Amino acid sequence: MRLACGLLLALAAGCGSDPVSVSDVVDLRLSLSSGDVSGGNLLDEKNVNTESGNPYGVFVQTARDEIGGEPSRITVENAAVTVESTSTNVSTLGGVFLGVTKVEFVMNGSTTRYMVASRDVLAADGAGLVPFSVSFDSGSIPAADYSDLASGSFKVVISGPAAVGFAGANADADLLVSLTFKAYE
Repeated sequence: MRLACGLLLALAAGCGSDPVSVSDVVDLRLSLSSGDVSGGNLLDEKNVNTESGNPYGVFVQTARDEIGGEPSRITVENAAVTVESTSTNVSTLGGVFLGVTKVEFVMNGSTTRYMVASRDVLAADGAGLVPFSVSFDSGSIPAADYSDLASGSFKVVISGPAAVGFAGANADADLLVSLTFKAYE
């Protein structure tokens, strides 16, 4: 009886614990110029593992170390875009984009696009950190695409309609895309 009670207590303690998870912010720098406007739209992309210092690679390795193996799931908890002060002739996100602007992942192996975050950018969206609505969870993507996600073999893409006047502004917009990733045991 004592053994059975001890086992039940141990199981009950395990049931209340949260699974191991690791979270970190990964910043990526993307650039758009007035000359990049095509058909009224803007698009830039970057392989996630080519950012200086490979912060995504650091995040995944830290997650593996803390979890004790490959994460079972990776999500994006928060997303924001900032127009950096190094930009020329533009200082606000509303001066770059106007309308529904998306951040997506494109897996290198399959070229499948996954919506990560979006925002209906308004002209009034100012300088500083502009939050986006997040919609990415790897729980429903195929195994091959998850392998690309876990290994950092994907592009981060930002796209949307260009703001009125951006094409003729001789502008260079240096964007900082900040994504808060979370990996689960």
